[in-house]
Amino acid sequence: MPLDPDRRVFSASQLTALGQCPFKWFANKVLKLAELEEAEEELSAGLRGSLYHRSLELALLNTSDLTKITENLQNAFVQAEQDLQLPVLSAWEARRVEHLKVLERACVQPDFRQPEAEFFHVEKEFTGEWYGLNIKGIIDRIDRSPQGLVLLDYKTSSQAPPGIKDESGKTNVDIQLPVYIHFASTTLFPGETVHEAYYYSVTKGKKLSKKQPSQETLEAIAQKIKTYLQTGYYPVAPDVDQNACQYCPYDLVCRKGSRQSRKGINL
Repeated sequence: MPLDPDRRVFSASQLTALGQCPFKWFANKVLKLAELEEAEEELSAGLRGSLYHRSLELALLNTSDLTKITENLQNAFVQAEQDLQLPVLSAWEARRVEHLKVLERACVQPDFRQPEAEFFHVEKEFTGEWYGLNIKGIIDRIDRSPQGLVLLDYKTSSQAPPGIKDESGKTNVDIQLPVYIHFASTTLFPGETVHEAYYYSVTKGKKLSKKQPSQETLEAIAQKIKTYLQTGYYPVAPDVDQNACQYCPYDLVCRKGSRQSRKGINL
């Protein structure tokens, strides 16, 4: 099923999905296969991430002083629960206290607010073109320091997110932060310098750095993605460590496993 890249708008997460396993993106965005619905008995990783993001966003909307964010966290957390229509979870009153402790601890760590940096924007949206692809996205937080802009993307994981497959098939090429850097310095704040961009683990309260790929690598990735769409080629081809398969809701239809691997064996 060939698709015109010019008629589609991608997020950084979509580009990552395409670069990790094209079929995963195809099943989600083109076939629009629904995920199996399960009753929420625990706070899922996705919902926890949304809850933390919304809480930090609301806490920052009420102050421009990063040192005072913890004063607003409790009210922001309760509002975030309502905004997300959090399902009824067992022992939630006790669990709320633990989640608030995690957020409060994360907000007082050195990597959360750099010296002399001032809060500038939260949940900043952008749209535009990136190596011939139409992109949209949201930067979680932007600070301004004497050296330039500082971009933060919150993560609940304790490790930096896997990127796109490199030539060896490992998910080592980060694409999200380079996309953010590009649009921050061109579309959002032209002429300004991005001093730093990093993932911040709310769970661990520390910076999660990733090596920035070269412009040639990024351009090649964009071209490969366009080729997938133009040729209608969306293979079941996860990375060698199968990071793309973790939490993937489409394992029932991709047939990844021994049957798939045997196709490459000469009998």
